Amino acid sequence: MSAVGGVSSVRADRSRNVDRIGFIGTGMMGRPMTAKLLQAGYSVNVYDIDPAAATDVLKKGARWHNAPRDAARDCGIVITCLPLPRDVFDNMVGERGALAGMPPESIWIDTSTTDYHNTLEIARLAAAIGVDSLEAPVSNLSHMGVDFANVSFFVGGSSEAYVRCEAVLQTMGAVSFHVGDIGQGQSVKLLTNLLFYTAAVASGDALCRSVRAGVPAQQAWRNFAGSSANSVAIEQFAPFLLDGSYDRSCTLEITVKDMGLTVQLANQLRVGLPLGRAVEKRFSLAGRKFDRYDSHLRVIELAEVVFGVRLQVPGYRAPSKYGANPAHPPDQEFLTDPVGRIKPKLEHVFPLDDIPLSGIQIRLLKSLVGELTHINRLILDEAFDLGRGMGLSDALIHEVITWSVGASAWSDSQNGQYDNKHLVYPAAALAKPTTIPNLICPCTEEPVMNTRDQQTTLEQAARKRIKDSHDLDGDVDRLTHFYRGWASSYELDVGQDRYCGPMIVAELAGTVQTAYLANERAAIAILDAGCGTGLVGVELERLGFRLIDGIDLSEAMAEQARQTGVYRDVQGDVDLNVPLPEYSSATYDITVCCGVFTLGHIRPDALRELARVTRPNGFVIVSTRKSYAEATSFEDEVRRLQDAGVLVTAHCLNDGRYIAEEDAHYWVFKVTDKANAPTEEQL
Repeated sequence: MSAVGGVSSVRADRSRNVDRIGFIGTGMMGRPMTAKLLQAGYSVNVYDIDPAAATDVLKKGARWHNAPRDAARDCGIVITCLPLPRDVFDNMVGERGALAGMPPESIWIDTSTTDYHNTLEIARLAAAIGVDSLEAPVSNLSHMGVDFANVSFFVGGSSEAYVRCEAVLQTMGAVSFHVGDIGQGQSVKLLTNLLFYTAAVASGDALCRSVRAGVPAQQAWRNFAGSSANSVAIEQFAPFLLDGSYDRSCTLEITVKDMGLTVQLANQLRVGLPLGRAVEKRFSLAGRKFDRYDSHLRVIELAEVVFGVRLQVPGYRAPSKYGANPAHPPDQEFLTDPVGRIKPKLEHVFPLDDIPLSGIQIRLLKSLVGELTHINRLILDEAFDLGRGMGLSDALIHEVITWSVGASAWSDSQNGQYDNKHLVYPAAALAKPTTIPNLICPCTEEPVMNTRDQQTTLEQAARKRIKDSHDLDGDVDRLTHFYRGWASSYELDVGQDRYCGPMIVAELAGTVQTAYLANERAAIAILDAGCGTGLVGVELERLGFRLIDGIDLSEAMAEQARQTGVYRDVQGDVDLNVPLPEYSSATYDITVCCGVFTLGHIRPDALRELARVTRPNGFVIVSTRKSYAEATSFEDEVRRLQDAGVLVTAHCLNDGRYIAEEDAHYWVFKVTDKANAPTEEQL
């Protein structure tokens, strides 16, 4: 494939020949782009598989349609912004697909990062009905730059179609590049993402090594961000490791998909890509170990496990709504760097002070800066190999990298240091290595045992702590003492054992709201009974619930839940085995209880009190481990409450996934008017 290159940075006026735009996919990326189009005066039709995702843009003047076909009708341009290739195909093709509604001479722009073979097939179908096609994957120029039109577009397709759409692209972003035919845009986006993902993995490992050596995580981060090792990944994304959120702006599923496509591209172009392939393996492992909807930087937890550390800084919240504090206000102040890129002016407030560093620690940080810089150099070389394989000029490769999420201090320093064949490195630069750097593939020299053996040992230790928690006989003092010591490592341990109960309980709450409750999710009051460190609350917030309260027996666990920032209120020292006098009857629309009806924790009759605090026609959703259901009278208690007219079993999901060693039953109970009558203990 040949490439033509050009950048347009002049913001054009609204295109005169486009009166209406169809926008399909109003998620985290699509929503702010739609808002920018509306702000610029375009009429915009929208569709999303989740109508709630379009609420914000509908309030700003967009018009909702019930199918992609209807959203595309009478539109001069139709834009898709969707997570996966199959999503793009399903929304464009078929009786309800956008192509069925697009008029001749209109243009389809796909801003998704997808498989370009998929784009080519849709473009072929579009051409048959007189519709032009462009791919224009998006790269944020700062963390979630899409929120304030701080993105670049890498456009593949005919130059004529690009010219017709240039004004629209400039409305949604800061800069756009026409890089060649369809396929080139996607490939350029993968190239720039490769740089970002590599820097993210390497910086996470470097932080883990620093913390293991006794350097506070925030002190190590500031050191890296102020050095030659800096990159967009370190400066703007690493803080989400320090607040424990792992960055909620993107899912692990997306990153696994992107790296898989990058390796496929390298295979197609016969490019070696040794460092990139190692990074792909790391993301692939994370994709198998964690839930696909987890935050994308969860990949760094693999390193946290290997080194036996946590990067989370107690009390710190990244200054972003995509971190541990969803209520953080939008960015208001911005800075312009020497290249001309803008980024938010962020204030990082760490509750912990820096410490005096020993000579060994100072040397370690200096060494890590050197290794991170070296990795940025190596992966830049591999990115150029990919770009050259695609037929791009070195000048264009450097320009798209500069205006992408993959930029680094090293790549910026190479301006003018390239020709059409080779990057020119300073004489002191190290030769290309024949092995993968430690920060991408940790060596066995750090742990006493090799990585696999250490991982097995950590998993065994985690399972032992989980098992020990079941042998406490419901004794309040023993439970409180046990969880006080476990609170800081609880999430790491249950993550080792593939604990998915919180996600399933939250999804059931979402299903119940959609099927039975009139209020929108943001207006649904939820009690997370036995909230622990807030795993369920985080999942509920991800699904759009906002009015979440939490209670837990352990104050130490409750404090961890408070730090997530997703709860209105969290109370510790609350025993679910006794009445809850501080909680009025009929207070909550939904009460959830995950991981609490477990051996050694609470009795089955605690279910009665959960029903009392729930409103009539509301729902109680609980999980019960199979061992708990078999060893206790829980099902008898359910029958007793049903016979008394307190609740009705709406659904029971038997033998569902819960944790690696054991399945669970998931119960959904509908609450009746009788549930809110005082219990005998309260009379």
